[in-house]
Amino acid sequence: MIGARYIATSAFVLAAALGILGCDDTVTAILESNRKISMYATLDMNADTQFVRVVPIRGTINEQVDPMQFALRSIDLDNGSEVEWEDSLITFSDGSEGLVFFAPLRVFPGHTYRIEASGGNSELVTSAETTIPQIPTVAVGPDSAERFVTPSGFFVISRQDVVWNGLEREPLEIELWYRFLRTPRSGFDDIRFPFPPDGELLGDQLSFNLDLAAQRFIVADSIDTRRTAFIGLGMRITILNTAFVPPGGVFDRELLVQPGTFSNVENGFGFIGTVGRFSTEWVLQEDTIRLLDYLYVGDAFGKVDAQQVQEAATATVRLTPAPN
Repeated sequence: MIGARYIATSAFVLAAALGILGCDDTVTAILESNRKISMYATLDMNADTQFVRVVPIRGTINEQVDPMQFALRSIDLDNGSEVEWEDSLITFSDGSEGLVFFAPLRVFPGHTYRIEASGGNSELVTSAETTIPQIPTVAVGPDSAERFVTPSGFFVISRQDVVWNGLEREPLEIELWYRFLRTPRSGFDDIRFPFPPDGELLGDQLSFNLDLAAQRFIVADSIDTRRTAFIGLGMRITILNTAFVPPGGVFDRELLVQPGTFSNVENGFGFIGTVGRFSTEWVLQEDTIRLLDYLYVGDAFGKVDAQQVQEAATATVRLTPAPN
């Protein structure tokens, strides 16, 4: 059972690691330290552009530091590619300014990246290494549906197994979506909702037994299921890399705010982590769709259009990096 405490505390650490929280750049000086930089970032494998917050460390309270004297680059340690990042001064919602580096960069599952910052009248290079989570595999079992008649009416039981394998750790977030289509030429309507973290994690395997009949009521609250053709459904999981592990495995706010306590940065302070988002999509059997009282795509658009629509949407089970 995935604990709610884990999800709440991981979300806190993820927000803190991003470092773009609108806080002032004033950092308490560390006596007898030549460290000049704090870095904060979460590299996202589904983002086209990555961001790193760099906070200069002042030697004294009144010392003036020009943030634009710093430079930053990244190195993919798996293929050797290097990227020089651009700098930008960002004004946050509270009116304070912060130095944020950015680069058009797609990071790959399983690759390790080294972030290096230099400058600040020092030859010392501040760096951190972080590894993108590996792509897991997923198996979607056959769906089942059965109608039971009672003296007062009838009810439907419909379930389906989804099993993720090769997970490095518990997901931070799980999302389920149902896909619908109003006309053969319109865009898809996705009904998305957070999925309760009630999967069973055994080793690196996470198993779900989806209650498709119960989810039918959730979906019906958001869309007219009898006038909009049902196409398929999918699941996305978000996984933080293993660097998001605090000292002693406990997310203690009082402890984590201390400089250097929760950090993987060399010759500086801060934290550089990574996040992977993975999704899979599939279709249900025609009998299951009808028993769940969804509008079957063949009834809505005819057999020819129905086949083309499903081939374009989710004709087979597939695993992909999830969309943003």
